[in-house]
Amino acid sequence: PDYVRVRRDWTVDRALGHIRRYGHNAETVDWVFVIDPEGRLIDDIHIRALLLAEPESLINDLMDDEFIALFAADDREEAVRMMHRYDRTALPVVDKLGLLVGIVTADDVADVAEEEFTEDVQKLGGMEALATPYMTTKVMSMFHKRGGWLAMLLILQTLTITIMGFFEDQINKALVLAV
Repeated sequence: PDYVRVRRDWTVDRALGHIRRYGHNAETVDWVFVIDPEGRLIDDIHIRALLLAEPESLINDLMDDEFIALFAADDREEAVRMMHRYDRTALPVVDKLGLLVGIVTADDVADVAEEEFTEDVQKLGGMEALATPYMTTKVMSMFHKRGGWLAMLLILQTLTITIMGFFEDQINKALVLAV
């Protein structure tokens, strides 16, 4: 919830003063979010644009009225996808009314991406995390999470034994013929 927001009718000088005053508590000041009087997000501006603009220019003059935002109800994986797709260090989060409720930063997304990757690797290896301690997990739950992998391993083991048996028979026949 810690981000820098400004109004479209402010001058760049006033916005920079606001950032100096309140930016210490912000998660990041890479992006400055422009809101209307009701608190709805109307644009986002990279700090570079503010720093390079003339002090008497209006924020409105820097706006392009295009922004990318996450919805508060979006899945965590959507934040990872959007951060990657748009190469952003911070994304605003809005509610269904368009009110700016917070931001998601790159470090937040990196944590989520790591968790999701770990979960995916565990599922791939048949080691999906259990919701309860191992000794109290119900048999059907355990079977559901690990049964597919165990069945596949049993089939592969049977196939391996059959192939090895075939070659063992061939070697034994070759040895009998050689004697």
